[in-house]
Amino acid sequence: MSQNDPANPTVRVINEEYERVLSNPDNIIVSEELRALMSLDLDEEPQADPAIVDTMTIILFDEDSLPCKVRGQLSELSSKGSMYTIKVISERVSREVLGLLEVSRQALPTATPTRVLVEGMYDLDLSVNIVEWSLKRSSTHALELQISFRSSNVIF
Repeated sequence: MSQNDPANPTVRVINEEYERVLSNPDNIIVSEELRALMSLDLDEEPQADPAIVDTMTIILFDEDSLPCKVRGQLSELSSKGSMYTIKVISERVSREVLGLLEVSRQALPTATPTRVLVEGMYDLDLSVNIVEWSLKRSSTHALELQISFRSSNVIF
């Protein structure tokens, strides 16, 4: 709480509340009474999915070179022949990202490659031809986006 002395401003922190805010990874701040009413257990650690490896962001660019992003957990990065696949598990995949994937896929025979940035453990700047994509629900609050593409310049 702050003191009301304008000549000597100070801030006093109540340690218990400060520690509770710092230990809250989901940035949810509620009173104990509201927590009990909602049956929230914010102290419990979420169980990690062993298939999830790392946080990543896939960035696609629209016709105006504006970025559209998907942020989530890397589930798979693989290659089979000349085809590469990236799977990411995310809480949200925007309509804009799906639209850009579909436009790129439909324009495949005559298309110029689409620029895709992958940021995270594996940073990639790619020019790709998207062959297929899929979006499916992997759990109650998670979606799995799979993008399969061809590219001649994939370097790790």
